[in-house]
Amino acid sequence: MIKDIITNIFKKLDSNKIAKESVFLIFEKLMKKETSTVESTIDLLGIKSISDEELDKILDKIIEENHYIIQEKGMDSISTLMGKSMTILRGKIDGKKINDIIKYKIKIILTR
Repeated sequence: MIKDIITNIFKKLDSNKIAKESVFLIFEKLMKKETSTVESTIDLLGIKSISDEELDKILDKIIEENHYIIQEKGMDSISTLMGKSMTILRGKIDGKKINDIIKYKIKIILTR
């Protein structure tokens, strides 16, 4: 049973159905017996992976809402935008991917 759970979690991670940040959260819920399956834990936590299109829309909105921070801090605004992004996206998308996209989008804004 435990072997099957572990295998299931890592298969989902390998196929990008969950982000690596969510692995600990899933194990925690299962070990506390708050849920009984990986799928029910993912549903409970709301950590299903999202599409690249959804991610892009969410990051565009965050950047638009915080445009003044980018103008004020330039590339130093990454940490602020990452914090705001992870509040929404934690467990749904790998943090490194979010960071790379934010950096790219900020560079485009600053070169205009």
